[in-house]
Amino acid sequence: MNTTNTSSQWKDRTAVITGGADGLGFAVAQRLNSLGVRVALLDMNAGKLDKASETLGNSALGLVADVGNQQAVEQAIAAIMAQTGHIDILINCAGITGQTNLKSHEVDPADFDRVMRVNVNGCLNTS
Repeated sequence: MNTTNTSSQWKDRTAVITGGADGLGFAVAQRLNSLGVRVALLDMNAGKLDKASETLGNSALGLVADVGNQQAVEQAIAAIMAQTGHIDILINCAGITGQTNLKSHEVDPADFDRVMRVNVNGCLNTS
């Protein structure tokens, strides 16, 4: 990301970052925030979300939302739009692994469905 003479390019932008409370999502939020972007973090973990929002300061908005649930995403987007009036950037970082080190016939279908709901449907719902 080239940041030379780009402060005005990022000013007044709003980014939605799924999985924004920690890991890669939070790292992206920190970087965008340092460029002057208002960041809206969507995450399931309320405790980590509060801490992330506090760390980022007043230009961060933290919303507890299950990205695999279309209605929850729509409500979160409505809240973001009510506060900022626009969304300019979407970063899909929410993702889970589910159970690992299993043979395919050992995979619990409910666990597989949960992973697909967050990782695949979550991207579709936010996009």
